[in-house]
Amino acid sequence: MTIEKHQLIQQPAVKLDEYFTHSSYYEQIMINANEKVDINGDHTCYLKIIFSPSNTKRFTIELNKSETQSTRIVVDVENLRISFVSDYGHQNQINIDHICENLNEEMTLEFFIDLHTIELFINSGAKVVSFTAYDPEKGKNISIHGEGKTELKQVIFNTVRSNLR
Repeated sequence: MTIEKHQLIQQPAVKLDEYFTHSSYYEQIMINANEKVDINGDHTCYLKIIFSPSNTKRFTIELNKSETQSTRIVVDVENLRISFVSDYGHQNQINIDHICENLNEEMTLEFFIDLHTIELFINSGAKVVSFTAYDPEKGKNISIHGEGKTELKQVIFNTVRSNLR
């Protein structure tokens, strides 16, 4: 943890290049309403999404996705809110408000995902949330759904290195 401009900044304990290997990389993705991008996931993985709030209003990221269940992260730029809701476990919706200070600056969402936990680092640790649900039958796929115009500058998906499995 560090303090920058009177704000606590949290960083992941895991070093990305030591723990994960590159799997998929996408640039300049346009997702219209009712369109989606699917990623064949894994139970332990890393997902990074970079987008411009000025070009995006609202989109949903589904993690641990199976045929019928998922953990949904709704990014609502207009209301400056990210919401977590899950079909796994017995938790209520989690809301993170005031997700950015300036709509003209890029936003970064970094997800560290394992079988039971999802950790989200917003804008390099300016805000952090952890979500835990103990359900052994989780899916492992990822979908990103547009709800209106959604412009993602980068999507990076990494899986855990094979020597660490």
